[in-house]
Order: sequence, then structure tokens, then C-alpha cells
Amino acid sequence: MSSHHIVRDEQEPALLLLNQDYSTDLLGNLLEWSPTVIIDSEIANAVGNGGFKVDIVIGTEKKLVEAKGFLQAQEPVKYLSKNESDDSFLQALYYLSAANYKAINVLADINDKYVNESQPFLPKLTIVFYGDGYKWYFVKDATFKKWLKAGQKIKLFDTGLLTDYKNLKENKSELIVVQDGQAELSVTTPGFWLGETI
Repeated sequence: MSSHHIVRDEQEPALLLLNQDYSTDLLGNLLEWSPTVIIDSEIANAVGNGGFKVDIVIGTEKKLVEAKGFLQAQEPVKYLSKNESDDSFLQALYYLSAANYKAINVLADINDKYVNESQPFLPKLTIVFYGDGYKWYFVKDATFKKWLKAGQKIKLFDTGLLTDYKNLKENKSELIVVQDGQAELSVTTPGFWLGETI
């Protein structure tokens, strides 16, 4: 009997690529479960022959026409049109939320804009950013507890929230795990973005 199992697309985290600045090892790991792959039209040329299937492209009408040329060999591909002023990240969140996806992995550095745009979607969509050597995710509570290895580094997106920590020591803007075991930190109010070194 086979150990393989069928997984519906919406149950696996989708994968969003907003730029070409990613490690191929990390990309390979995130592609392992054959997620729905969404890209910004700006990188269609770069990923057209990247060795993986693109499912959805987000861009302006003009950019989508160009993208179709680069991705011809990958058809069928879904093309989502946006206005020049629209943000591809936000468009992806709207699409995935409407399609009942539960999670998305984003290959991009976290920033204020992404954090703000994510907020309304967080109750229904798990959003994880991979960038700058960190995996960033939203912690709903005011306390974070996790078994971590000594030397592992964690960061808060908003460092001003930190009130207390155990088995961690501060080093500039990071916290470093002192010894293998449970690391714990508390913040002023529930709900914060935390990054762990990948």
C-alpha cells in the first residue's frame, strides 16, 4: 500500500514570490508539497524556466501580456489583473482568502506595509514570511513558548513590545537562546510578529 496521500490545494500553504531574492534551497523546501505558486508579473521572465510550475500571476494588463509570453510552456496559468497602484501582496491575500486557503508562505522580507496589510486576514489565514534569514509568523497570544536549540536567534518585529523573557539573552535587536530547552517571552499586548532564524 502506498504511503502517498492526496492533499487538496487549499489545505497546503500557497507560495507567493514577490521578487527574485530567495535561496534556491529554501524555495526547494517550500515547493516540496506542490503548493499553489503565485508570482508577481515582474519576475515572470526570471521564473519562467525556473524548474517549477507557476499557477497564478498577478500584474497589470500590460505586464500580464508579457508574462504570458514567458510562461507559455507552463499553461494552464491563471492571470489576475490589478491596477498600477494595487499591491500584488494584498491582491494575493484577497484571492487566497476568497478561495478558502488557510495559509500562505511569502518569500519576501517582512516590512511595515506587509504587517499592516496582513492584519485583517490573520483571523482566517496563516501568513509566514521567509526573508533576511528569518521565518516570521504571527503569535496571537501575549506569551511565546517554544523548545529551541542553544544559539537559535529570535526577533520581534516591534522590539518595543518585549516585557520579559526566559532562557534568552539580548544581543542588539535579537534574542539568543541560552541553552537547549524551552524559551519564553512575553509582550505588552496579545498579537505580535516573531522571527526565528531559518
